[in-house]
Amino acid sequence: MPSRMVLFQPASGGYLTFPTLSDELRRATYPLYEFRQFVRPESSESRVGEIHYFNRIGRVTTIVGAIGEQEQLIPLGIPTISRGQVVIKDYGAYHEFTERLERFAEWDVQQVLIDTLRLNMAHNLDVLVAQTMKSTPNKAIPTSATATTIATAPPYPQAGASGLKSEHIKDVIDYFRLTLQVPPYDGSHYICIAHGAGIRVLYDQITDAWLKYTSPEYFFRSEVAQWYGTRIIQTNNSDALSSAAGTGTTRTPEAIFLAFDPVIEVVSIPEEIRLETVANTFGRVKRVAWFFSGGWALTWDTPNPGECRVIHFTSG
Repeated sequence: MPSRMVLFQPASGGYLTFPTLSDELRRATYPLYEFRQFVRPESSESRVGEIHYFNRIGRVTTIVGAIGEQEQLIPLGIPTISRGQVVIKDYGAYHEFTERLERFAEWDVQQVLIDTLRLNMAHNLDVLVAQTMKSTPNKAIPTSATATTIATAPPYPQAGASGLKSEHIKDVIDYFRLTLQVPPYDGSHYICIAHGAGIRVLYDQITDAWLKYTSPEYFFRSEVAQWYGTRIIQTNNSDALSSAAGTGTTRTPEAIFLAFDPVIEVVSIPEEIRLETVANTFGRVKRVAWFFSGGWALTWDTPNPGECRVIHFTSG
């Protein structure tokens, strides 16, 4: 089957030309996209294959005491400076369609494809951001319905609970606050992006009052609740988060927890729609595509206190 949309092959565009078509055009949908709203965008003049570097200032760990006599020097504290990097890559997808289809179709074929590509673009870029978040070394494993183990390197323990419970949220947020000592995402709240299967367990576990809260100044996309200093986002994007992660006997829906400044997005060429005529077809075959050049990285790819900003809730 050719990749282009043509007039006489129904699955490749012919359905757009029937004279008795309904006035309504139905579309398949993608999962809602929630992850990219939490990146920190940064423009770059780097081109594909090149590396965009960014600096990170670590803690000054010197513990000082009282300064003695006038001649005593003030203690010297030197912060650790490390360098992160993002490799610039190109991303995109395209459709082909024929001039004949465009002339005979009941709809604007080019616009139909542009609308479809925009959804595909948003979905793909969102999945790429989720994959970056899941690369964090800090993994939260629900070892029971009331206990969570935070592990920073394999082998990870096996999950003992098949869902995200309120106790697990407390454990992860306490780890952010007390062990990692990193600030909340928006200054007041950390973020939890959870698969809908995990959110369902929370709904079953808690009372309605747990999910009721005063409306904030603004809502994040797909935000469903605030609790224990956490703004909870629900996703149905199984390409980004699994509804049953792991290979052991007990699997659990995945979730991502975020503190302040979790992911950097480097944009070399912003996402855009492109149109071209296929060479040597004299305008009889056209292509429309989405294109993006850039990349993503964890702002801190270490598990250390003061640094790690992302925790991946998953099974072992």
